[in-house]
Amino acid sequence: MKAVIFVLCSVAALFLLQDYFGNKAYKIHFVVPDEFRGIIKVREVKDGVPVQRVNGVFRYRIPKDGILLTADTRPLKSTSEETAEFESGTTLSFYPMGRLGIPLTNDTQIWLFPTTADSKGWLYYLVGTEKEYEEIRQN
Repeated sequence: MKAVIFVLCSVAALFLLQDYFGNKAYKIHFVVPDEFRGIIKVREVKDGVPVQRVNGVFRYRIPKDGILLTADTRPLKSTSEETAEFESGTTLSFYPMGRLGIPLTNDTQIWLFPTTADSKGWLYYLVGTEKEYEEIRQN
């Protein structure tokens, strides 16, 4: 009987670990300061801001200076379903990356672009127009 309980507990633990650490699509939501434009930098640090998890969605609140030192970036480094909004509640759309290389359609539209990561653990995003993204990409 003890062996059966042990096996059941082990299987349950594996499912819980897979849920947190597994290669699944996380739901991520960014909250960006109103009127913010420019580069967002995110990095995991030991004493960083804890990530809120509400109804299975990881919420990252970006500070006014655009630099977030958080306790956990693992969801950001995995396949994810990302949404964003300004603090006022106005939707900030993620740029549809399949559009890269297609001629500009509306250079006044503000998007959230995932850009790159570096060897020091920083993850970079841009809040801006397609033209601003292209300028950063070329530099």
